[in-house]
Amino acid sequence: MRAAGSAGQVDIATAADVPTSAVLTRSPSLRVIGDGSRWEGSRIIARRSAGIDSVRDLAGKSIGTPIGTSAAYFAADTLARSAISANLVQVSPSATVTAATQGNVDAVSIFQPYQAQVLQALGSDAVELGGGGYSQHSLYLAAQNALAAKGPAVTSFFAALADAGADLAKLSDGAVAAVAGATQLDPALLRDVLPQFDFVLRLDPDLAAKLTELGTWAKTQGSVDAATELPAYASFLNAEFLPRTG
Repeated sequence: MRAAGSAGQVDIATAADVPTSAVLTRSPSLRVIGDGSRWEGSRIIARRSAGIDSVRDLAGKSIGTPIGTSAAYFAADTLARSAISANLVQVSPSATVTAATQGNVDAVSIFQPYQAQVLQALGSDAVELGGGGYSQHSLYLAAQNALAAKGPAVTSFFAALADAGADLAKLSDGAVAAVAGATQLDPALLRDVLPQFDFVLRLDPDLAAKLTELGTWAKTQGSVDAATELPAYASFLNAEFLPRTG
């Protein structure tokens, strides 16, 4: 994302909030120009057969997750809030179902739609564990030179995106079919997953404080060098291309 966006290979890139907090420490020309969706459904999915029924049962267990992502942040935050220690194990998103069902790990922490797939695969052996109040943001980023050169096109893109978000919120047949076609996911699965998201396109000023929190965590994970001074994230937020409301 960082290389493509800052090098001008793409005009707009998407990323969750955790990697965005790290990328912005290395790419000062990027701007966050939209928050496309929020998701508060993060869960650690554990196996009951591994002796896990509550968050406290995760102590000393292995949790598969893509290290450095929003899913890993949620797992680490959940463990910290309960003052327990577990072993976070690197598992790619596409491998979480296999890792969970074959018992390679005791639990997984993963974003959608993989979370729903793990729950479906584990069936009655699945235990959903929540913790904290983390809301995952799906952000749009662009380089300043792209915004200067193609501002009207970006504005038009966001207008269309706002309409698409409204269709997704209504679970219109066309919207579900479009997502199913793009992701090769079962439409029935998508109808369970999509209502978990707030698809209203916006960019709130308090996102800067959240990025600072996530950037601080990224430093502890090695995604950002420990000696790096985190930037003033508010200076990266640019809402001028979003549809006007009211």
